[in-house]
Amino acid sequence: MRRLCAVVMLAATVGCTAAAPPPPPWPAVRNVIFVTIDTLRADHTSVGGYPAPTTPFLERLAARGVTFDRAYSHSATTAPSHASMFTGLLPIQHRVQTNGLRLADELATLPEVLSEAGWDTAGVVAVPMIFRSSALTRGFSEFTSRTVVRRPETYRPADATAAAAADWLRARDGDTDPFFLWMHVYDPHNPLRPPDEAIEAVSPTNERSERQRRRALREQNIQRRPTSRTNRQVLQYDAEIRFVDDQLERLHAVTEELGLNDDTLWVVTADHGQGLGTHRWYGHHVQLYNEQLHVPMILRFPGDWNAGHRVSEHAATHVDLAPTLLEILGLGPLAQALPLPGRSLVPLFGTTPEWDRTAVFAERRIAIEDGRGLGNAGPKLEEGTRQALQTLTRKYMLVSHGPDEYYHLDADPYEQINLIDEADIEARLLRDQLMALVAALDTGGTAATVSEADLEELRALGYVQ
Repeated sequence: MRRLCAVVMLAATVGCTAAAPPPPPWPAVRNVIFVTIDTLRADHTSVGGYPAPTTPFLERLAARGVTFDRAYSHSATTAPSHASMFTGLLPIQHRVQTNGLRLADELATLPEVLSEAGWDTAGVVAVPMIFRSSALTRGFSEFTSRTVVRRPETYRPADATAAAAADWLRARDGDTDPFFLWMHVYDPHNPLRPPDEAIEAVSPTNERSERQRRRALREQNIQRRPTSRTNRQVLQYDAEIRFVDDQLERLHAVTEELGLNDDTLWVVTADHGQGLGTHRWYGHHVQLYNEQLHVPMILRFPGDWNAGHRVSEHAATHVDLAPTLLEILGLGPLAQALPLPGRSLVPLFGTTPEWDRTAVFAERRIAIEDGRGLGNAGPKLEEGTRQALQTLTRKYMLVSHGPDEYYHLDADPYEQINLIDEADIEARLLRDQLMALVAALDTGGTAATVSEADLEELRALGYVQ
């Protein structure tokens, strides 16, 4: 794949004798700021309709860009989902199917491709170990570690991470090379200790706003009694989201100050969501329900091109991001030549898109001895796999240790009623498609594991058991 990258890259960047394609409709994009927010479920963002003001900056960014209302991760785990974003491959293909596994050297990443094509690449992240151990730091000319740590956790909070990103941008002021800046923030991940001002910003201000918030939690099947542990944790979770949103706004002010937004594409998404009590599960990593897979995805172009466009009738996924960015940056032939399951989202920028994706794949492969659910009543999960295939209205889940699951998402968006005993022809078709997909893609190989020292740090962060 690396040799293929080099060959196609040469054709894409140097040119060939064929007639040049017509210019794209969007303004020229030189730079990319790629933001991934850890553990951010889409339905707790105000840009996604949540009644509390968790993401006012993202609302403004969406009003100036393109928003994908049905964007999904392929895993509820950090390393697999980021590996899919950077390789354009499903976890079952790149084999980083859980934390603590390394991406194979022969698989090229988006930062590597862009670096070879002349982009200046930098990664500014809150928890570097998860990405270093998974070999997802490849291709970055600069990769910053945490220097300011929120105790007792060992991650850099969003304000310090955004400040480090701003410092990198200021330091290269006047540099004529295009850049790809990836910023990862961690704060909505447990443990939750948001600043007081963030809690105040998202707390209900009157009885009406409290009712709206309670109604939203009830729809999400989250316990909502004011004195309950869940309600307190949800408020803290919402506040951490607001804290991150405020730091993104500050970084955006820096790019505006430096005049970068005139030719910079902003991409904002999340690696996965969070349980928060839905399906009686607080965390992530082990389930494939949509509170853990449905993520925000916003692309804001220079000049506010296609401002306010929302894609609601088609699904977008993490594996679509690499081919989308390559096409936007003028490297479309590379995306077309690589055997990627993802598709460029460019056709969805129009009002009458030509788009024929029918289903989205997700998987989890972990071994866990004890469930960490809602107190002692939480589920106990055995070692095994779960693989899911969903359309906009249906979802089928293969479960290796237990009965399969089947949901009508249009009537039951939070997957509360398992209809596997009433499986219809659509269920059988989804099951057959899912089994065929797994059989075609699963090579049976296993990615290399990280060192024992790295595993110890990942355990300290709560990333591995």
